[in-house]
Amino acid sequence: MIPSSLRKLIMAVICWQLSLYIQAQPCETFPADCPGNIEDARDSNTCINNFILPQEITMQNKLREQVSVLMNEAGKKTNWPVYEFAEAPGSGILSGTTALPYPLRHPYQWQISFIFIVNEDSLHAWQAWYNNDLQNASNKVVDSYKQSGNDLSQDAIRKKYLDSATYYGNQKIKYMTDHSPDYQKAILGGDTKGQKRYEDEMKKYDDRINACIDQSNDKSAKDFSASKTRFDDLQTYKHKNTIAFRNASMIRVSLNVNDYIAIADDEGKKIIKQLSIPACTMGVLLHNNSPDEHEIFGQYLRSPDIAMLLFGKWTLNQDQYHSYHSVYFTDKKNTDDVTVKKIPCDKVQTMVLHVEGSPKYITQFLQSLDMQKLNSLIVKE
Repeated sequence: MIPSSLRKLIMAVICWQLSLYIQAQPCETFPADCPGNIEDARDSNTCINNFILPQEITMQNKLREQVSVLMNEAGKKTNWPVYEFAEAPGSGILSGTTALPYPLRHPYQWQISFIFIVNEDSLHAWQAWYNNDLQNASNKVVDSYKQSGNDLSQDAIRKKYLDSATYYGNQKIKYMTDHSPDYQKAILGGDTKGQKRYEDEMKKYDDRINACIDQSNDKSAKDFSASKTRFDDLQTYKHKNTIAFRNASMIRVSLNVNDYIAIADDEGKKIIKQLSIPACTMGVLLHNNSPDEHEIFGQYLRSPDIAMLLFGKWTLNQDQYHSYHSVYFTDKKNTDDVTVKKIPCDKVQTMVLHVEGSPKYITQFLQSLDMQKLNSLIVKE
């Protein structure tokens, strides 16, 4: 019997290997980021059912068109293919069971993201590595676990420990059967010595059984240690090469509209440089020491380097959590559900632009993007 912890690890390895096949080619640029279900995010009926107003739907449709034009223009200047990666409509605002009226709604938030392929040769090399080298390496790890499992099933020493555990288990059952009437009698009669005698004897059997199982598990762990090391090495190999290929092949550009907070420094990301960008309120370059390809979208953790640009009115002193806040957020009347808003919800008050990739390509993109046109999307008060 293989210990449950090892069984879980073996299954994790096999499932991880199978995932390489299952992902197979969700888009022609894979393993670069592939578009999500963008059509659902654009569907007007879905938005209305989520209590998003027609004015807000019109706003996001117009912004999508305007921002897409800017991104395509940047792609032409750099000669980089570009495609929309993701889109996220805002959350509807309820008043009871219906949408909050238009005059009372706070700024409508919306997000759109694009992928630029900055080097197609690097992308093709990434695809070849993923489909060949990485797949072959994962196959070898799975084969190693299978061989360890076969060796384990024929291990005489481990079998001896398991046989001993079974023996003591049978002895425990016999003792329980022979002495449980006396134990019940001792409980009913308040005979604490009789109870203790029975419980001590049961504990002796438990200790012997557990000792045998522990010895068997230790033997199993040693037999699988080489395979586990190979699996850990494979994870490191995959992580290191994925980051290198990602940085050489693509950048990811995300625009968040009407966000009220922009996180700068945190546990993983640190500001390493101020950026001087025309028309933006502030720009910084951040470095992430712990890239994570399994991030939740919106955490901006996939790449080691990220540029963050703020447009609109922001307070530029970080709070205690190293975040910047929009000026509109500092006045509760702009975000409550009872005050008529001076600026309607379907106007752009702030934007946060994130660009993830290598500093070289981040710089090229920022130089190619028409910042004046992007900034012109901000409402004039």
